[in-house]
Amino acid sequence: MNFTSKIINGHYLVSSSATGAMSLLSPTEYLVFVAISKAGSEDPGEVVKRTLASHGCKQEEIENFLGIFLRKLKQQGWFRTERVEMEVPALQVIYLTLTTSCNLSCSYCYIGDDRRVADHFMKISEVETIIQKIRRQNPSARVIVTGGEPFTHPKIQEILDILESNNLRFSIGTNATLIDESLAKKLKGYLNLVHVQASLDGITPEVHSITRGNSYQATINGINNLAKYKVCYSLAPTLHQGNLHEILDIARFAYCNGGFFSPNHLRKFPHAPNACNVSLEQESLRKIIIETFEKIRKEFDNTNEPEMFDNNSENIQDTRCRYVCGNAWYNVDIDWNGDVYPCHLLREKEFILGNILKEDFPDILEKGRNSKTRVRAYEIPKCRECPFVATCAGGCRASAFYNDGTLAAEDEFCEILYKFEVDKLFLKKNLSFHM
Repeated sequence: MNFTSKIINGHYLVSSSATGAMSLLSPTEYLVFVAISKAGSEDPGEVVKRTLASHGCKQEEIENFLGIFLRKLKQQGWFRTERVEMEVPALQVIYLTLTTSCNLSCSYCYIGDDRRVADHFMKISEVETIIQKIRRQNPSARVIVTGGEPFTHPKIQEILDILESNNLRFSIGTNATLIDESLAKKLKGYLNLVHVQASLDGITPEVHSITRGNSYQATINGINNLAKYKVCYSLAPTLHQGNLHEILDIARFAYCNGGFFSPNHLRKFPHAPNACNVSLEQESLRKIIIETFEKIRKEFDNTNEPEMFDNNSENIQDTRCRYVCGNAWYNVDIDWNGDVYPCHLLREKEFILGNILKEDFPDILEKGRNSKTRVRAYEIPKCRECPFVATCAGGCRASAFYNDGTLAAEDEFCEILYKFEVDKLFLKKNLSFHM
């Protein structure tokens, strides 16, 4: 086995860019790993036994170590001889953009100022057509109802009824300002509603207004209505330098009121020029996320958070075969007029995969599978030698496109993503360590 290694806090981060294999090993594990790598075609189990015995380990200790360690090496890709891409199921997540209309104009909105059109609404008949096509392709798919602001759609409750009656799981992304008591009570009755994601950018009106205008009280009222009727919800602030000092209090507010916390970091898009008024330093982002979640874990039992992502995500991570972003295959964005984009962030005409009102998913997804947005991490210069080449997938393709003018570049938050990946490896070993 050819590999590179790096010592981090007494552990060894070992990886192979040729196969995508990667592990975080203790000194004992690393000792055995090196012995296996030098043994050529010899049975790895015999190498493990001999190596540990030569260092004074008892037979019982060797047997306990042997099976677990070899399974770990296999799972993390060390017995592969070439890159293997996991076959990810198609159409697991669909962003359904019901409208580009919104009652706010947030500075960083990915829809953008020019695209926020008041009379762009998906018709009920079109919703019904799309839902049937989703069900035919994958009845277990998750639909994320979004916009613009989805609750500005005059037929929003009828649309949610259609999703419910077709037994499709769905989530809603909203600014929460239009959620009154009657609507919250209605939302509670949907058995297939996974959760509502509400945007709150500050725990005080002054901080919230930096990015979201004079909407604080309406947002708080909507969140309180969700809490009153025990609708599963999460608060999703967009992190920027102006609100980092209030992020912990937003998280506490969520958990104290029966909700959860799912922050987003600020990304800037050229079609949202007002985003230049706010900034986000990467180290500040890393520090606040780590500190917030550490404190929340100590203060609250947050082990029963809603399923934000498909269960396949963790399997992909563990088997070290995730070289490509899920855009245009695992997830797509359907615009109000039926145009299908690779994801909700890559909404440029050049990336349109087709129109679901005129075509069917098999044809659109086949175009998606071969689309130019699905750049492999090993095709990105900075990523191809990274230990996480088969787990990070190079990060966000929209980030690369809008920041570097090419899809074949690393995520703008590459350095922080690397450190987060290392943190996750230590957490899986039940170790607390931050680079």
